[in-house]
Amino acid sequence: LKSIPVALGRAASIRVIPILHGAALGLFTAFAYWDHLGIPVYVALGVMAALTGAIDARLHRASTDTRVVFRAHFALGAIFLLGVGLATFLPGIPG
Repeated sequence: LKSIPVALGRAASIRVIPILHGAALGLFTAFAYWDHLGIPVYVALGVMAALTGAIDARLHRASTDTRVVFRAHFALGAIFLLGVGLATFLPGIPG
């Protein structure tokens, strides 16, 4: 199985995670801006940024518990999907 921890090693991959998370949040923000999605998506992105920061900090403190990061991706995806869904399907929300 090829993965970042296998390619870079555990310590280096833990340092790379916040960079990748920041890049993903930046791309999600660009998507929301270019598609004029509006406030619900930006609220969702703020929640995602806070959750991601907390998870990354926890991983740096206890780098052996990588399952937390894996499981958190499900929550992050659901939060983003909720924000996009609200922005897309609820009329009257500024966009």
